[in-house]
Amino acid sequence: GFEATATVAHHVAQPSLAVEGLDDPVPRGQLLVLGGDEVYPAASTEGYENRPKGPWRAALPWTPPLDPDDPAHPRLYAVPGNHDWYDGLTGFLRMFGQGRWVGGWRTKQTRSYFAVQLPHRWWLWGIDIQSDALIDEPQLDYFEWVADTQCQRGDHLILATPVPTWTQ
Repeated sequence: GFEATATVAHHVAQPSLAVEGLDDPVPRGQLLVLGGDEVYPAASTEGYENRPKGPWRAALPWTPPLDPDDPAHPRLYAVPGNHDWYDGLTGFLRMFGQGRWVGGWRTKQTRSYFAVQLPHRWWLWGIDIQSDALIDEPQLDYFEWVADTQCQRGDHLILATPVPTWTQ
C-alpha cells in the first residue's frame, strides 16, 4: 500500500540511519532493488506514476548529479512480479528499463531482468519468471553471457525472484 511504500522510501532515502548496537550511522545504500508487484493489483502507466513513483520521488527528490557515481543518486533495479505483467510489462519497462529517474534514484536496467556486480565478488541477478512461466531464451542467453564473460570462478551469486522459493 501507499503508506507502507512511503514509510520504507522515507527511511531508505535518508543520508544515513542510526542502527542500534552500532556506534556510527550506516550510510544510504548505493543500490535499491524492488521485488515484484510494484503496482498492485493491476499494472498500468497511471498506476506506476501514482503508486511506486510518487512515494519514492517524494522521499528522495531529484537533484543534478555531480558525477555518474554520485552516492547522492543510488541505482534502482526492479524484478517484475505477476501483477506487473497485467499490461504486458509496458508500464514496468517504461519506469525501470529506460534509464529514467525515480526521484533521486537512477534506473539502470534495460530489460525486465538484470545482473549487477556487487563488492567482494558477489553478483545480484534479478530474473523475470513471467507470471510463473519458464525463463525465456533471451534471458537465459543473457545470464549465460554474464556468467561466461563477466563472472569469475569462485564468485558468489544472489538470485532475486519475484516469488518465494522454499527449500528444506
